[in-house]
Amino acid sequence: MAMGVVSGKEAADHAKETAQPQVDRSQVEDICNQTTGPFTREKGFRPAEIKKEIRELMSSYMQFDRREEELKTAVKELETIRREKLPNMALQARSARYNVEWMESVEARNMLDCAEMAARSALMRTESRGLHERADYPRENPEWFKYIIISKVNGEMEFTTEPVTFPYITPPDTK
Repeated sequence: MAMGVVSGKEAADHAKETAQPQVDRSQVEDICNQTTGPFTREKGFRPAEIKKEIRELMSSYMQFDRREEELKTAVKELETIRREKLPNMALQARSARYNVEWMESVEARNMLDCAEMAARSALMRTESRGLHERADYPRENPEWFKYIIISKVNGEMEFTTEPVTFPYITPPDTK
């Protein structure tokens, strides 16, 4: 609860200082086409199948004691799903009303984004810290006391880092 209060205050302060972005009409059109695309295909991958594949992939490669090769495999398989299956996702149910399968198609796309962000971030962070455990990097690395920031640049995920700041409290030096 305490961190929720701090997060809410920080988000509100940031929103006051940030200008509203311009709406990119072509981006809105692309999102609409992606969302309704599965209705246009007679055959293809079912959303539930894609979601199951993502869950299984994440269970296999993103558990504790991760290793670089496993994380690279996860990223590669997620890229394959994005390239080959998402564009060929199809719905059996054709009605837009109360269509659970359509909802699953949106969820599949979002699950894939989240899974890819998690796998790429885990691959990038070459240390173990908290619940992020790397068997090939078993210790915390003070150089990695930073946030991984994920942005969308030209339609692609971009990963950068920023140092952790402490505006309210300073943790004890653990050196």
